[in-house]
Amino acid sequence: MVILGEDGIGKTALLITMGDKMYPEYVPSVVGFGPKESTLTNLKRKYRVQFWDTNGSEPYDTLRLTVYRDIGLAILCFAIDSKYSFEKIDTKYYTEFKVNTVGYVPFILVGTKGELRSDSTIDVNTLVTRKQAEEYANKIGTHYVEVSSKNLTNIDNLFDQVVLTYDKSLKEKKNCLIQ
Repeated sequence: MVILGEDGIGKTALLITMGDKMYPEYVPSVVGFGPKESTLTNLKRKYRVQFWDTNGSEPYDTLRLTVYRDIGLAILCFAIDSKYSFEKIDTKYYTEFKVNTVGYVPFILVGTKGELRSDSTIDVNTLVTRKQAEEYANKIGTHYVEVSSKNLTNIDNLFDQVVLTYDKSLKEKKNCLIQ
């Protein structure tokens, strides 16, 4: 599994939270990237997941292309408080993902920092709306899940969706590192 998106949008925090079921006190910056392995339990089963936490900055664009070869699922992430990161899904990450994968590889669109929807200090007009995200997900043929790593909102739902999406794709491809 690979997680894609711009820097600073919460990709690493999301992966740590999925594995530990709690928000980390410290979230390390991803310098480069490499495979990490975690055992996750959901839907009453245990899964060994190998994921690539990618760095979204430009110097890593070429290196990031190498992770697409054998992935079984991708999570395309944007932060709901960054319309720029949302636009980059369409103009960079989705296209890069589709061009560099072979055959059908399932993917999910994820909005991070969902707790900001209820933050009264945030101007809601600056946020990517759920409707915008859901319409884009429909356009590219996937599901949209909005999460908050900070308050654990929809973390289990996201992992359930990952498992269901991957299981559904098993008929077409069998090389995902979710076991």
